[in-house]
Amino acid sequence: MRPAAPRAVGEILPEAVPQIADRLVERAIRRRWRSVVGPVVGPDVAGRAEPRALARGCLQVVVDNSPWLQEITLRAADIVAALAREFGPETVRALRVTLGRLEPDPAPAASPEAHPGRRVSDEERRAIEAALAPITDRALGESLRRLLVKTRQFS
Repeated sequence: MRPAAPRAVGEILPEAVPQIADRLVERAIRRRWRSVVGPVVGPDVAGRAEPRALARGCLQVVVDNSPWLQEITLRAADIVAALAREFGPETVRALRVTLGRLEPDPAPAASPEAHPGRRVSDEERRAIEAALAPITDRALGESLRRLLVKTRQFS
């Protein structure tokens, strides 16, 4: 029998933990909000609104002032249609638009070069090499070595 093709963790998690399915979709909507909604309603509208919570097909969207609340409310059908095309027709069936503060865009993650971590000691390197000695697959050994060194650097 042929082994199954690798599957993304995002595919497997909802099957293993059904309670997490809505949260994964909610997070995907937040992450891709501007790229999905922007082409439909314009980047200004998408940038002045922020998806917050998804419950039973109703997506709560927060805007920062009344004119944008009115605009989003008037364009709700277009937004729902765009989200349905991207995430499936049963995912978001309605919007609930409210006034509130938008969260600032998260700062980009620091690159590893910005925080190099501590130096791995010679003793730790010997311990890593000893642990990897039984592994005969060279590529696997190199991958594990990098992983173990990084783990020691940042622990």
